[in-house]
Amino acid sequence: MRKKRFYLILRTKKAVAIWMSWVLLTAFMVALSTFMYDWIINYSESSAEDIDATYRGESCSETAMKISGCQDSENLKLEIENKGNLKITGLIFRLYDIYGDIESKEKDITIKAGKIKYADILKQGTIQMLQSIPVLDDGSVCRDKMHTLENITTC
Repeated sequence: MRKKRFYLILRTKKAVAIWMSWVLLTAFMVALSTFMYDWIINYSESSAEDIDATYRGESCSETAMKISGCQDSENLKLEIENKGNLKITGLIFRLYDIYGDIESKEKDITIKAGKIKYADILKQGTIQMLQSIPVLDDGSVCRDKMHTLENITTC
């Protein structure tokens, strides 16, 4: 009888321990989920502010450029003239082929104000139109100052 009573006490304590472990595990998961939710919300808000500052374009009003060029079988040969008052540190290109397919490329190129640079862009197929977006020294991307080059001739 004594042995049976001891076994029941152990069994009851074991059941309580299992139940308590589930309660603690659930509480830990709720706390971790709350922490992760708060972190994601703060991170996305700060990232949205950074993106907004990058694309705001306050310094883009002093930016202007002119692009001319031709194409051979492998490259676009471009002449890029910075007609603005700020240094351009990069260009984002959108290449449209004769079928309407778009290919995006980025080129790190530094062009001081009033200067001309030459660049070769590797391409596939025949390019019908080129759009270029300047990137400034502070990281601003000037979408409103996009330059379009159409009917690109062969060299």
